[in-house]
Amino acid sequence: MTFVNAQAEDSQIFLYKRRYVPVEGHAPWLVSGNASELERIHYEGMDDVILLDFLPKELGLI
Repeated sequence: MTFVNAQAEDSQIFLYKRRYVPVEGHAPWLVSGNASELERIHYEGMDDVILLDFLPKELGLI
């Protein structure tokens, strides 16, 4: 993963990572796809902050 700051000002980035914790009675399954096809969500209405949600929408509804 690489980042390039194309602005004159300093930038900050926050990455959130959480270790997998199994849910009792459920098992993980393979999720595949193309990240370029994911919906871009403007985080909290900020035009320059884009969130990509890699979790399936049906998470937990097995």
